[in-house]
Amino acid sequence: MIVNKKFFLAIGFILLVGIFNLDVVSSISISPARTTMDFVSGTSREISVTIYNIEDKKVDYSIEAHGDLASYISDYPKIVSFESGEASKVFTYKVTLPESLDPGINEGGVSITELADENSDAQVFARVSVVSQLYVYSLHPGKYANANFKIISADQGGDVEFIFPIASQGTFDITNIRAQIDIKNLEGDLIDSFTTPGIEVKSGEKKDLKYLWSADFPEGEYTAFASLIYDEDTLSFEENFHIGDKDLELEDIYVEDFSLGEIVKLEMLVKNNWNKPLERVYLLADIYDDTGVVSTFESASHTIDAGSKYSFNSFWDTDGVLPGSYFADIGDHYEDYGFSKETVIFEASENELKIVGLGNVVSSSPFEVGSNLILWIVIGLLVLVIFVILIVFYRRKKKKRKK
Repeated sequence: MIVNKKFFLAIGFILLVGIFNLDVVSSISISPARTTMDFVSGTSREISVTIYNIEDKKVDYSIEAHGDLASYISDYPKIVSFESGEASKVFTYKVTLPESLDPGINEGGVSITELADENSDAQVFARVSVVSQLYVYSLHPGKYANANFKIISADQGGDVEFIFPIASQGTFDITNIRAQIDIKNLEGDLIDSFTTPGIEVKSGEKKDLKYLWSADFPEGEYTAFASLIYDEDTLSFEENFHIGDKDLELEDIYVEDFSLGEIVKLEMLVKNNWNKPLERVYLLADIYDDTGVVSTFESASHTIDAGSKYSFNSFWDTDGVLPGSYFADIGDHYEDYGFSKETVIFEASENELKIVGLGNVVSSSPFEVGSNLILWIVIGLLVLVIFVILIVFYRRKKKKRKK
């Protein structure tokens, strides 16, 4: 079959044009990612949200009330506009609580959506939207515990820490709550079992039930099956952890010019220890103390190649944060279903932030970031097409000489 050189030239031209008309969608960075409040009938609260213009470009964002609490949210701007060079903007919205809400967590918030630039020459544009969440907690009748299960992994011979953040969301106090934990290996064999001491959690109060377990077992992956027991009620949890290295590893956190009360930029270096790339990786962090979660932040997503590292940028709004020690649960999410996490300690003072739990304190220099994967794929395809065209020309020219 004779290959038409015009066909290949057309494909090459289309790919070349595609490089310059491809609108690589940037993520929206906001803070806070979530705001929580307890339900008090008829009260109002004004909530501030910061949008970060990562690319320092001219862009507009639409703002809309979101979720089950949307009808109680008002007084927010419909559009937030950035001029080129503007780094961030703050807007506020008002939430007015009704006379009653369903017991438990009531969810809402505001969605922030990037609007297409009508003057752009880009042929492809995808709408990107994020939500600054609002959680309102309403008490249940009687005793009611809402809890999570977190594990801080350790090296062999170290101490694995089991943490149950507990919120007493009933009208009565929980006088004694304890945990029964079974540890199993990958084969499902029970290797250890124990019960923690109990604690008291009063109505509306948040506490952490903690227990240290000596990791005197071979390195590898394990599963903890936990039952949180109070009165006649039981909450069940299943959580994986590791002794030794993990596959997706938070290696370092870099903080520049820390000042408590300001918006802080954190660069978090993540390494992919797997033997294949991990797609749609992003970090979600919960910062909390003995009273519960005090702040949250989220990074944009990125693909990390096998054995490679990538530095994620996030912004922590420390307005209202007091000097002291805080737990930071930093979750590595990937491919819409995978999840691993590190729990470190933030020791915050007026002009310094120390990070404990990664084997070091704060780095002294920023990290290198990855390149645009989509652009390199397109360039690679273009080079391949040009190579095929050259081969076709060479063969046709060779045939003419023989004639």
